[in-house]
Amino acid sequence: MPTSSQSRGPLLLGAGVIAYLVIVLAFLSDKLVTRQYYLRQDAVGGIVLAAALLAAALLGARGPRRSLPLSPPGWLPVLLLACLLVLALWGGTYWIMFDYPLTRDELMVGFDAEIFGSGKLAQPLAEQWRAFRPALAPDFLMPIEGNVALVSNYMPGNALMRLGMERLGDAALLNPLLAAVGLVAIWDTARRLFADCAPAVWVVVAGYVLSAQILTNAMTSYAMTGHLAFNAVWLALFVRDKWWSHALAMAVGLWAMGLHQVVFHPLAVGAIILTLLAQGRWRLFAVYAVVYAAGLAGWMLYPGYVLGTVGAEAAAGGSKGLGDFIVQRVVPLLAAFNPYSLPLMMYNILRFFVWNAAFCLPLLLCSVSAVLRHELLPLGLAGSLLVTTLAVVALMAYQGHGWGYRYWQAVLPAILLLTGYGFREWLGRDHRLATNAVLGLGIVTLAVMSFLFLAAHRFVAPYDALTRLIDRQQAEFVILETDPPGTAIDQVRNRADLSNRPLIFASTELDPAQVRELCRRGSVTFVRKRQFALVPFGISLVDGTRAYDSVERWLEGRPCWRAPVS
Repeated sequence: MPTSSQSRGPLLLGAGVIAYLVIVLAFLSDKLVTRQYYLRQDAVGGIVLAAALLAAALLGARGPRRSLPLSPPGWLPVLLLACLLVLALWGGTYWIMFDYPLTRDELMVGFDAEIFGSGKLAQPLAEQWRAFRPALAPDFLMPIEGNVALVSNYMPGNALMRLGMERLGDAALLNPLLAAVGLVAIWDTARRLFADCAPAVWVVVAGYVLSAQILTNAMTSYAMTGHLAFNAVWLALFVRDKWWSHALAMAVGLWAMGLHQVVFHPLAVGAIILTLLAQGRWRLFAVYAVVYAAGLAGWMLYPGYVLGTVGAEAAAGGSKGLGDFIVQRVVPLLAAFNPYSLPLMMYNILRFFVWNAAFCLPLLLCSVSAVLRHELLPLGLAGSLLVTTLAVVALMAYQGHGWGYRYWQAVLPAILLLTGYGFREWLGRDHRLATNAVLGLGIVTLAVMSFLFLAAHRFVAPYDALTRLIDRQQAEFVILETDPPGTAIDQVRNRADLSNRPLIFASTELDPAQVRELCRRGSVTFVRKRQFALVPFGISLVDGTRAYDSVERWLEGRPCWRAPVS
C-alpha cells in the first residue's frame, strides 16, 4: 500500500508547479497580449488553483468517504447534457462574448465564409483598390501576385461549416454544436476504455464540461473547437476498432486537416496511429499512413488550386504547389528560433491549467503510471501531447489572443482520457483521497469558471465598443491609427467585397499619396488613439504617434474631412 505522502504527491507536486509558474511569471516584463491575460486572469486563477491543490492534499483524506456513481452515465443523460450545453453556449456567444470576432483568426472565418457564399474560392479585388490591399486587409491573407483577389491563408473547412450553419439559421450555433458533439464522443470513448471503472468515466465527462477553455472557445468562431470535436470523434472511432470505424476515422481525419491549419490533427493522432505498429498491425498502419500522406499532400495543394480559380500566381512568400507550401510555410517556422519560447510556454501551460478543471493536473500526473507500464493507448495519448508540445515550441510558442492554451485544444480529448487513466490509478491507491480531492476541486473549478467567464466578457467588451465607435463614423473612409503598441490593427475590419461603409484603412499601411487619393475619392475621418479613450479600450495603448499630427492637420483643411463622432 502507498503511504499517505505518496497518495498526496500529485496534489503537492501540482500545487508546486502552479505556484512556481505564478511566481516566476510575475517577474517577467513584456508588452505581449499574453502578459495582459496573465495580469487580468491567470495570476488570480493560478493562485486559487495552487491553494486548492494544497488544501486538497492536506484535507482530502480527512473528510467522510465519498464515492462517485458506480455505473457510467447513459445515453439519455449525456444527450440531454449535450443539448443543454448547446443552448448555454449559444446564449453565451451573445451574452458573454458579444458574438464578436476578437482576433484576426476569428474575423477571417467570416471573411472566407462570405467569399465561399458568393460561389468563389477567392474574392476578386477591383483594380482601384489593389494598391490599398495591405491597408484594407492587413493580415492573414493568401499572398497573391498583384493583389488581384482576397482570401485568407487558412484552409477552408471551418469557414465552410460556418457558412453552412449560417444558411441553416445562425452561424453562431456552429461551435456550440461542435462542442456538444465532442462531449458525446469523449463520453463514448471513456465508457469503452473504463468499462471496469465507472467513476473514471464521470471524471472524464466532468473534465469536459468544467473546462472553461472548451466552453469559452465554443462561444467564439475559432477553429479550435472543430479540432477538439473532430479529434474526439476520431478517437471514439479508433477505439471501436472495427474496419468501418477505422474507415470513418480516416475520413474524419482528412476533413480535420482542412479545418484551418493542416498540422494540428496529424500531431494529435500520429502517436496513437503508431501504436498499431506495436500491435503488429502493419497493414492497418500502412493504410492510415497512405491516406494521411495523401490528405496532407492534397491540402497543401489547395492554395495553388485557389490561385488557379482567379488566374493568379502566388506572390513572394506564397505557395502554389506542394514544394512551395513546405518551403514557404514550414521551413521558415523551423528556421526561426524564438528565444522567448520558454517563457511563452510557461504562460501557456499556466493558462491551460487555470482554464481547465482543477483536478486536471494531478490526474495527469497520476496517469504517468499507466504510461510507464507501456499500456499502448495511454502511451499513444501521452505521445500525442508530447509531440504537439514539441512542435508548438519549435514552430510557434506565441498564441497571441486565446482562452486557455488553444494550441493544446486539439489534444484535449487525449488529455481528458489521460485524466481518466490517472483517476483509476489514484482510486486504486487511495479511494478516499482521490474521490474527495476530485469532488472538492470540481467545486473550486465552478468558482474559477465564473471568474474566467466574467474576465473574458470584460476583456472583449472594449474591443466590441471600439468597433461600434468606428462603424458610427459619418464618412466613406476611416483611417485608423494602428501603430503599435496595442492591437488596433485588428480593428481594420472590411467585408471581402468591400461593400461596407465606412471602409476602414490601417494608417501603418498608407503613404501620403494614398491619403490624398482617398481624399479625392470621398469623405475621410481619421480616428486617432486619443479617440479610443471614448471607449475603455486596452491597457497597452499610448497617446498616439506624433508623425500623424501633420496628416490630420492636412485632412482637416480639406473638403473631404469629416470630424470623428463619438
